Amino acid sequence: MYAFISGKLDYINQDGTVVVDNNGIGYNIMVTGNTLSKLPRLGESVKLYTYTHIKEDIFALYGFLYNDEKVMFQKLININGVGCKMAIGILSGVDSTTLAVSIASSDVTSLSKIKGVGKKTAERIILELKEKVDITEFTSVSAIGGTTISQNMEINDAVTALVSLGISKADAFKAVMKASETATSTNAMITLALRGMDR
Repeated sequence: MYAFISGKLDYINQDGTVVVDNNGIGYNIMVTGNTLSKLPRLGESVKLYTYTHIKEDIFALYGFLYNDEKVMFQKLININGVGCKMAIGILSGVDSTTLAVSIASSDVTSLSKIKGVGKKTAERIILELKEKVDITEFTSVSAIGGTTISQNMEINDAVTALVSLGISKADAFKAVMKASETATSTNAMITLALRGMDR
């Protein structure tokens, strides 16, 4: 219904919701912990990408400072057993980039450490999203595991090349991340990744 809402940050509630004043109308919006920690000061302008949840007697707005967080939220709530509340909790415990990396690398242990996410839920998230999460959506402008942005671009390019060969995103990502420990160029990563997958 609303792609985003922009206005003046009017109030921050203790329950994790914020009020954005848009032309005299106050929108009560639930946000993630990550978004909450990066909001401007009260009275300053803010733009939140929003998701409208309508169900029976529920009408709620969920807001995200960055669109990639909204995209990840929408992917999470499409998983059976993961509702809006849990999705907000997950994205409050980990940023969308780290979550995308954990899903692509099938890192059940890391996901299980997020408050409210048990091993079974972590396994379900990975099972349902590892082929639906495009790593480049969440990592192209940020660092992965300590790599620089330029190294990250090389990693993204190598993953894209392997996927074009018919390799799954999850397998391609794991192979490239392993190769990036010793290789620095895209071609070298691709070569090492393919060798590793042949073993």
